[in-house]
Amino acid sequence: MLRGQKALMAIVSNDLNMASEKHLKGCFTDDRDDALACRFFYWGHLEGKRYDICLTQLSKEFFISETVIGQRLMQRQDFLKQLRLKNTTRKELQRKYPFFSWN
Repeated sequence: MLRGQKALMAIVSNDLNMASEKHLKGCFTDDRDDALACRFFYWGHLEGKRYDICLTQLSKEFFISETVIGQRLMQRQDFLKQLRLKNTTRKELQRKYPFFSWN
């Protein structure tokens, strides 16, 4: 059972008989880092923002420090290069991550 699940769900629901799932720590990190790289590509390449402004914006969007963002992007260099080589468009990014604003 997830920590705090019963206490929090008791506030918003009358049903406490929920099936519990065990999640691995960091199981969504790769997905998050791909989204982070796509957003960096958007802000840096498509919007033409400076590196420091990109990091500030990404920090607000992902709630991660700029230092960690820089480290994660360094690990995603090949992914970023592929985005550039394919001339990835806003439309393609929007299809992949429709919950972000790409305007």
